[in-house]
Amino acid sequence: MTGLLIIILFGIGFAYFATQNTSGVTIYADSYVFSDIPLYVVILGSLLLGILLASIISVVNSLSTYFILRKKENTVKELKRTVAELIKRVHLLELEGEKRKEGNNQKELDESRDTL
Repeated sequence: MTGLLIIILFGIGFAYFATQNTSGVTIYADSYVFSDIPLYVVILGSLLLGILLASIISVVNSLSTYFILRKKENTVKELKRTVAELIKRVHLLELEGEKRKEGNNQKELDESRDTL
């Protein structure tokens, strides 16, 4: 609703501006000459061209950001996978260390029994 209201207000403002600036303007573009174009058309055309160029630049920037974020997300996934694998390996090594410790303790107990 507010968007519609803003558009209506801009339309009314531009209509008033257009009625006040109807004088003809001549535009020279290299060998082309456009004569008696109303001033408000030139201003509106410039505004629309600016909006179009800004939109194109914004889309390119958004696509660039999307690809950068996608690459970083893939890197994060890969690193999380690596961390999970390393945690599993550490856990297995801890279990192996505990088994060896238990085995050494058992050997010491057996040796101490044998000496008695």
